[in-house]
Amino acid sequence: FYPRFRSIAGEPWRRFPHVVHSRSGDIWEMPLSTWGTDKFLIPAAGGNYFRQAPRSIVRKIFRQWATTYKFPFNMYFHIWELDPDLPEISSVSWLSRIRMYRNIGNMVDLYKTFLEEYHFTDIAHHLQMMPCEIENPDNQQSGEKSQPLSTTCSRGKACSCTEKFNNKKNGILSKDRGEAAKESSDISDITIIIPCYNEELIIPYLANTLHEVKSRLSNQWKLHFLFVDDGSTDNTWEAIQKNFGNDPEFAFVRHCTNRGVAAAILTGIKQAKTTIVCSIDCDCTYDPLQLESMLPMLKEDISLVTASPYHPLGKVLNVPGWRLFLSKGLSRIYGLILHHKLATYTSCFRVYRREAVADLDLQHENFLGIAELIVLLDLRGKKIVECPAVLEVRIFGTSKMKTMHTILGHLGLIVHTLRLRSKIDNHKNIQ
Repeated sequence: FYPRFRSIAGEPWRRFPHVVHSRSGDIWEMPLSTWGTDKFLIPAAGGNYFRQAPRSIVRKIFRQWATTYKFPFNMYFHIWELDPDLPEISSVSWLSRIRMYRNIGNMVDLYKTFLEEYHFTDIAHHLQMMPCEIENPDNQQSGEKSQPLSTTCSRGKACSCTEKFNNKKNGILSKDRGEAAKESSDISDITIIIPCYNEELIIPYLANTLHEVKSRLSNQWKLHFLFVDDGSTDNTWEAIQKNFGNDPEFAFVRHCTNRGVAAAILTGIKQAKTTIVCSIDCDCTYDPLQLESMLPMLKEDISLVTASPYHPLGKVLNVPGWRLFLSKGLSRIYGLILHHKLATYTSCFRVYRREAVADLDLQHENFLGIAELIVLLDLRGKKIVECPAVLEVRIFGTSKMKTMHTILGHLGLIVHTLRLRSKIDNHKNIQ
C-alpha cells in the first residue's frame, strides 16, 4: 500500500488525491486512504485491513476521516467478501487462511453500515470525467458505418455488446467443431467416471471444467459422464442434480454407504456401456483436459493407461515434500515386485479398457484398491502404460485419505502381492 509508514513524511499532500503534471497531460493520483499522522501511516482502505481490525476501530476511522478532512475516503472491497457460501481454500498456509477468512462473515453487515451512513461514488464521477467513446470493431471489419461504443454505457448495452462479439466467435468455433466431427469417421464412445464423496463445495467449479472438457474433446470422442456418489453425508447429491441433472450426457449412481473411491470407480466401470472408460478426480487435482494425451495411448493391446506425475516428464505442484517422499517410495517397492516398472501406481486418473477390469474383485475398496487394480492386471499379464501428467494439491476441502493408515495398508497389499506372485510362479513351474 502507498503511502505507508514514513514514505511521505516530507510531502504530506501525497496522502490525499492530487494531480501529477506531465508533458502529455495531467494525471490524477488517488491514494488509498490511511490512518495515523503524516509521520507514520498505516493502511485503512478495506480488504484485509477491514477484516483483521475490530469493527469499532474501522467505524472510528471512517468517522474521524469524515470530520477531519475535506477529501473523500478512498476505499475498496472484494466481491468475494460478499459471498455467503465462500468456499475455503485449504491448499494455502495458515497465515493466508487467517488473512482471507478471519471475520469474513462480518463484512456484509459492515459494508451495509457504511452504505447507510455515508455517500458513495466512483472516482470517475467524483472527478466529473466525461465518458469517452471507442470504435465498434465489429463494424470496422464489416465495412459498415462505425457506431461508437461508450465506455460508460448502461449495463444492458455493455452486456449486449459482449454477447454479440462472443456469440459471433462461438458460432465460428461451433461450426469448426461440427465440421471436424462430421469429417471424422471413427469417433469412439467414452464414459468418464467421476467418483465423489462429500464434495458439495467442489461441484459448481467442476461444472465449468467438465463443460470445457466436452468442448475440447467432443470432436474426437463422444463423451458420456457418470457421477458415482459414494454415500456422501452432505449435499453432494443435490449439487450434482442441480448442476448436471438437465444434461442428457450425464448419468448418476449412488452408493447407500461410503464404500471407498476404488469401489466407486469399479461401480462406474460396471455401469458404463462403452468399451473405453476413464476415471477422473472430482477435485481436479489432475486437469481432466489431460485426457486428450492419455486416450490415444489406449491401443488395442493396452488394458490401462494411468496418469503419472512421478514420471520423468511429469510434474507435481504444491504437494508437501514428505508426502512425495512416501508416495515415490511406495512406487519403487511396487516396481520391485511387479512386472510393470511404473513411476506411479496410485493415481485415480486413468483410462481403462472396460472388458479388462469389469470382472475384477477387489479386496480393498478404498484408496488401496486403486493400486490393487494395477496389481491384479499385472498378475493377469495385461499391458499397462503410463502417461506423464501434472498433479496439483486440491484447492477446496480436504483429502479423504488418511495418510499413515493408507501407507500401512499399502505395505500389507505389497506383502499380499508377493504371496500371490509366488503362487503364480510356482504354478507356472509345475506346468
